[in-house]
Amino acid sequence: MGKRRVCIDKSSYTFWLFAILLTALGTTLQVLNLRSNLIDLFAFRQTQTAIGVREFMDGNWSLATPFTTLGPPWQMAYEFPLFQGIAASVGTIFGLSVDLSARITGLGSFLIAGLLLAVLIRRWFGTLAALLSLGLFQFMPFGFQWASSSLIEFTAVTCVLGAVLAIDTNQRKFSWGMVLVAAILLALGSAVKGTTTVAWAIVFLIAGSGLLWRKRPELRSVLVTVFALISGLAVGLVWTAYADLTKQENPVAKNLTSERLYQWTYGTFEQRMNLDQWDRIVERLPSLGASLWIFVLLLVIALWKLRLEPRLIALASVPVLAILIFFNLYVVHSYYLSAVYPAYVAVLGVSVSAISGLVPKQRISLLIAGALSALLLFLSWTSPEGRSLASLVGVDGKIPEISQVIAISTPSDAGVIVTGCDWDPTPLYYANRRGLTIPSWFSEKVPTAWVGTDLKFLVFCDDTYSIVAGDPATVLPTGSLYKEVSPGVYQIFGPDVVTRILNWSVVP
Repeated sequence: MGKRRVCIDKSSYTFWLFAILLTALGTTLQVLNLRSNLIDLFAFRQTQTAIGVREFMDGNWSLATPFTTLGPPWQMAYEFPLFQGIAASVGTIFGLSVDLSARITGLGSFLIAGLLLAVLIRRWFGTLAALLSLGLFQFMPFGFQWASSSLIEFTAVTCVLGAVLAIDTNQRKFSWGMVLVAAILLALGSAVKGTTTVAWAIVFLIAGSGLLWRKRPELRSVLVTVFALISGLAVGLVWTAYADLTKQENPVAKNLTSERLYQWTYGTFEQRMNLDQWDRIVERLPSLGASLWIFVLLLVIALWKLRLEPRLIALASVPVLAILIFFNLYVVHSYYLSAVYPAYVAVLGVSVSAISGLVPKQRISLLIAGALSALLLFLSWTSPEGRSLASLVGVDGKIPEISQVIAISTPSDAGVIVTGCDWDPTPLYYANRRGLTIPSWFSEKVPTAWVGTDLKFLVFCDDTYSIVAGDPATVLPTGSLYKEVSPGVYQIFGPDVVTRILNWSVVP
């Protein structure tokens, strides 16, 4: 009786070996440069997310995300709090600080997203393209900056990439289980960040239908894919409607409903005709892996080599679809590019693989792939945006001065009004206080019912997070009492107080 021969898929072995090594190296570099706090690019958004994490860790679990810096009722469904829930669980189980829990959760989402991307690209374009995509994903300046941020971006990306893989698996071998998994993951991604799901819609449809120029897709695959996509997007819309209802409960937060933010989200036609607005997006692209012109050139070559492969076209559609639809968001917030980052580096990785494949000798082909990838990394890190991000690597921000003053000058259970720093929650977050950060778009006085009850102190802030002089009369309702208890910090009572307190001032 002869020996049984065991067949080993060398390609699969090579892929997973290098995928794990790349991920381990990326993780090591991220951990070595992990910042100790959230004073970073877009600290306002990072601390805004971390507020929910802290509230969950304190036991204040709520589907309507705890949001403690826009006044009572101290919650506002902004995004589905999946990231916050995971981060709070991580922090509670391992006894970590809120900041560290949020950063580790962000990093975990980033690493999982990278592996899911690599698996998808390997299925579609082979091992070399997958490993090149994963390497670029891990080590480009953009990824290095935002991988460990306290943001929901890569959690949404992970859900959507998981959904794409599930529906692609279903297309290869039909399974209602895979359809259900795809629909659930897409629903989660939509509730966490609906803009991300919309950006990847064409990729999802192509993956589920199995569309190739030389092969007609099965009707059943097309129908279940469309069903899963519509179901996922519908859940996102339902969550948005629910979130709008919670915002209506707060006279400040009601300005954040989807109806009032329509222009903020989508931008205007005139804005799209302004080349300066486009420049603000285009100048960030090198940090994702390549300038716009290099990206287009590599894509054209790859499309020629791969005979207009629909799946590559779908990947290239992600940044196009996202930016064209949600234009203003991408002009204002650079971190929104997290949604398109995996597709962007995947196109680069597939393109480099396709170009190297023009050379028949394998060793030379691999050398060309390595050289081109190294060149992309070099150009990315030496671009203006890349150098800007490089200067932040390993640099810890400083806890705001105003937070320290508030923490010293107010009781731990006192609500604090902060005005002058827009609706940036950073001052109150690091003071560990609830309160009201008055937004620039809120021109009314603080609601009378809140003054002296939920809100008992007032400080004036500037854009350096410092306390400055201010006039309480510009903020408080008529008849409110106030007294300066430390430089720039005012204790306040509402106009319903009958007894006038000696040496206290009254808002005229």
